Amino acid sequence: MLLVGENLFGNIGKNIIGILLIVFFPGLVAIVLGERFCGRNISWYQGVKKSMKKLIPLILLNLAIGLMVFFGFFLLVIPGIIIAFATTCAIPAMMLEDLGPMEAWKRSWKLTKKNRFRIFGLFCLSFLTIILVVISAMPISAVVGSNPFALYMVGVPLMMHLLLFFQVLGPAITTFLFFDLRIRKELVTVE
Repeated sequence: MLLVGENLFGNIGKNIIGILLIVFFPGLVAIVLGERFCGRNISWYQGVKKSMKKLIPLILLNLAIGLMVFFGFFLLVIPGIIIAFATTCAIPAMMLEDLGPMEAWKRSWKLTKKNRFRIFGLFCLSFLTIILVVISAMPISAVVGSNPFALYMVGVPLMMHLLLFFQVLGPAITTFLFFDLRIRKELVTVE
């Protein structure tokens, strides 16, 4: 019985760490890509240090966005979609302009206004890319799935690399979208 309890607490700990990393990673990618886009060469280590300072506001922002999108989808689907696309630039705004969660929310809402249909198209294109990658990996998974050793040696590392790629793709898209909207709306040059 003690073994079950230890395993349960270990799984809960892993889940908490996983959730923190899911929240932390988009902020890290936004800082590193944003700074490099502006011509300032920043290392991933420096990005981690800057992101750690914003961890609590990042958690609050993600929680607020997640709850609003969830309730928007729960009540009616369209408000959830509008909120999701209106807040796509909130994390890059918070991380790169040193804003609090509510200011980043408002900044994203202002930047994405009149561009949400374009953002919808961008995310449809990204979703299509994900589907194509998954479909292209299906023959490999069919061959690998029949052999447990091959699944362990090839399938698991392949899926981890694909997941890592998509973990970076989303924040990268939103960061570049943030800069694109700033340049288009505010005629800001990249500093």
